Amino acid sequence: MRLLSHAAAPALLALAFVPAPAAAQTDTSATNGFSFYAETRLVSRFIWRGYDDARKAASVQPYVELGLPFGFTTYAWGTSGLDRHHDVDELNFSVSYAHPMGNWEVGLGYLHYVLPGTLTEPGPDPLDPLVSGSTGEVSVSLARTWESGRAELKYSRGNRSMRGNSLELKIEEDLAWADEAWAAQPYIAMNYLDEYGAPGGFENRFAMIELGAPFLRRVGPVKLLVGAHVSFIPSPYVRAANADAGANGDIAIPWFTIGLVYEP
Repeated sequence: MRLLSHAAAPALLALAFVPAPAAAQTDTSATNGFSFYAETRLVSRFIWRGYDDARKAASVQPYVELGLPFGFTTYAWGTSGLDRHHDVDELNFSVSYAHPMGNWEVGLGYLHYVLPGTLTEPGPDPLDPLVSGSTGEVSVSLARTWESGRAELKYSRGNRSMRGNSLELKIEEDLAWADEAWAAQPYIAMNYLDEYGAPGGFENRFAMIELGAPFLRRVGPVKLLVGAHVSFIPSPYVRAANADAGANGDIAIPWFTIGLVYEP
């Protein structure tokens, strides 16, 4: 997301590894539609829709997701840049609904962004970037799943400081071997947007093409994760915005991920 205290970052990290309630790991709870997933990642760069949000800083990003009955899902996510400021830069909260139709799935969702306003990731007010703020977006999506993968097209409409439109296409495979002890999840994602008053023209609105290859090793209920990614920024407007913010204005930005995943 583009544009709390020092103790908040370890608190978020701890939250990501709180064990799921015992009921969430039983066959009965699975039948009732409950599920739990948590992860914490250390990313060398935080690239969001083409924007280098952490301004070249590595970031810690915990994530907790709860699957609910009747197709509902909710999650919380945070990011904290590992620079000299040691602040929580952003918190996201989401609720969504997915309706399956065979191999297809239609989704609706709302994503709320809380922006504390830090030197690493300024808040939404350009006149006072250290003042906290919030914004959000509603989305509709259409996904197609197959035995080892998924493709999703999502349209999002932002409000307040994010007023505008975003269109994202993501295609990913889930490949496993050695009795699923090892897995790879290669993907490609593309973003087209006109948020933040982007000028007209396809070359200015096609914000990002991203390729990634996360690899996972299961050890009991925990997976060790390492991944390599590269974000291509074809939009001159987005590259200029990155450079003006003191980030990287290059057309290609490689970055890396390490992390832990908890999935009972």
